[in-house]
Amino acid sequence: MKNVKSMNDSLDMSYRLSHLPSGDEQIMRIDQKGKQISARDAVLPICVTAGKSGETSSLRDALQERQGNICLIGESGMGKTTAIIRILERHEMERSNGNSDVVPVFVGLNDAPKDAKWYQGDNGPESYFIRRGIACRCFGVNRISGISKDYDRRMDALLRKNTETPEYLLLLDGLNEVSASEIRDKDGDSQSIRSLIIEEINYLLKECPNVRVILTSRTEEPAIGGTGHAMEKLYLTGLQEDTITNYLKLKKLASRQIKAALADECLLEPVQILRVCGLRRQIFRQ
Repeated sequence: MKNVKSMNDSLDMSYRLSHLPSGDEQIMRIDQKGKQISARDAVLPICVTAGKSGETSSLRDALQERQGNICLIGESGMGKTTAIIRILERHEMERSNGNSDVVPVFVGLNDAPKDAKWYQGDNGPESYFIRRGIACRCFGVNRISGISKDYDRRMDALLRKNTETPEYLLLLDGLNEVSASEIRDKDGDSQSIRSLIIEEINYLLKECPNVRVILTSRTEEPAIGGTGHAMEKLYLTGLQEDTITNYLKLKKLASRQIKAALADECLLEPVQILRVCGLRRQIFRQ
C-alpha cells in the first residue's frame, strides 16, 4: 500500500502543479538581460548550452527553437525541476487561453514504485508507470489504483496515433532519482527498476509519435534514445552574473552585499538565490 500511496501522491502533485499561477513573485521577475518584467511575462532566468561547450542561450529561447524530444541535464540545484514546472505552467496557460491544444503532463520519476508487482507484464517485467500517469490526466482518473489494463491499451492507442504534431507534452522529472533496486521475474532473472523506466521512455520515443518528451536528469543516459530516436541534450549552466546582480538589487541588497554574494559560486544555482535573500540579515552583517 505504501507504493500505491507514493504513486497517488505523485499524481496529486502533478495535478496541483498543472494549476499553478503563472510566474513566481519571489524569484521569476528578471529576464536574462537583467530587465524587470511582470509576473505574467516571467521567464525562467536559467541558461543552457546545446553542448557542454556550446553557445549559451536562455532556456525559453532554446525550447522555442526546438520541437523535438529534449533532455535537460544539470547538477543538483541548477533548476531542473523548476524549469520543468515553468514549462508546464506555460503550456497550461496557453491551453487555457485557447492558444494551444497540446496536453502537458508532469510525471515525477522518483515516485516510480519499488514493488515488483507493479512491473508484471504479460511477457515479463515491464513498466507502465509513465503511461499510467498520462492516463490519469487524460481519462480523469484521480488515483493510480484506478488504472486498469484497459486504460493501458487505450493510452497506447492514443500515444501511437500518427498526428501532424504531438498532442501530448510529457514532462519527466528526475531520471537520476529512479530506484536502482532489482526485481526478479518468475524465472529468477533480475532487472532494475531504473532500467525498466528507461525501457518505457525508449518505447515512448520510438513507438509513440503522438507524444513529445522533455526529461530532466543530473547525468547523461546513453541507454536512452538511439539511432533516429535520440533526445537532444541541453546542459543547464545556471544563472548568469548580470541576472544575479539585478535580482539581488531588486531584493534591495546593498552593493557591497551583492559583491560579497557574487564571490560565492553557489549562487549560480537558482535554489541558492532564495536562501541568500531569505537569510541576508544573517549572512551579511552590518
